[in-house]
Amino acid sequence: MHPLYCLLMVTTASLVIFSPFWLIDDLWSLTSTHSRGYNYSNVVLLLIICGILKCGQSVFAFSVLSLMTPTSYSVANSSKRIVIIAVSIMFLKNPVTYANVFGMALATLGVFCYNKVSYLWNGSPLDF
Repeated sequence: MHPLYCLLMVTTASLVIFSPFWLIDDLWSLTSTHSRGYNYSNVVLLLIICGILKCGQSVFAFSVLSLMTPTSYSVANSSKRIVIIAVSIMFLKNPVTYANVFGMALATLGVFCYNKVSYLWNGSPLDF
């Protein structure tokens, strides 16, 4: 099965499964009497933008996944998470415990070790 067809099937299934819950909960809240007078056009616009960006990210992820091995993709995803956490710590000043630092160092070491073994085994890092 082609990865983008798989993405289409998963997206369609999630739409069918979650639409009734959204209609019952959120649409009811938007049309209730306590929300009258509030302009929801900005919320709807942000939801549409979020959906388009998430769709683009998913298509990109499935396209990249079809070009690499699942292990390499997992390592690349771990690297991405390490960067996101590090940026969060630096800019948002989130509190960090020694366990957090140890976990990030261990994850970074794992990525470097995988890259080194992959390079020695195949002659090219991360099977790109």
